Amino acid sequence: MQQVKGVGLITAVTCVALCPELGLLSRRQTAALVGVAPYDDDSGARRSWRHIAGGRPKLRRALHMAAISAIRSNPTLRGFYRQLRQRNKPPEVTLVAVIRKLTILLNQLLRNPSFLRAS
Repeated sequence: MQQVKGVGLITAVTCVALCPELGLLSRRQTAALVGVAPYDDDSGARRSWRHIAGGRPKLRRALHMAAISAIRSNPTLRGFYRQLRQRNKPPEVTLVAVIRKLTILLNQLLRNPSFLRAS
């Protein structure tokens, strides 16, 4: 997990300890487990904003700090963050999107260890 720029020892250990299912789930299940999946708040004809809910808050906090570090050091995630900011998305919304992308990347890495070498 530490092969990903922005993920350090503490984040890797936290992910393994708090989410042993990581690597066994689909992308959507992983995002929901961490608590960064977008949920709607619609009722009838009313359409509302999407928001994140549920999940494991301690894991989400650890990945939050890793995402901040990854935005600074990982060129792929930095480009993704800048692209969203250029589309006038609020900073916290883009940070949650980066957390989700980082979570999915870590899940994929644990599922297929040669994933980073192939990319």
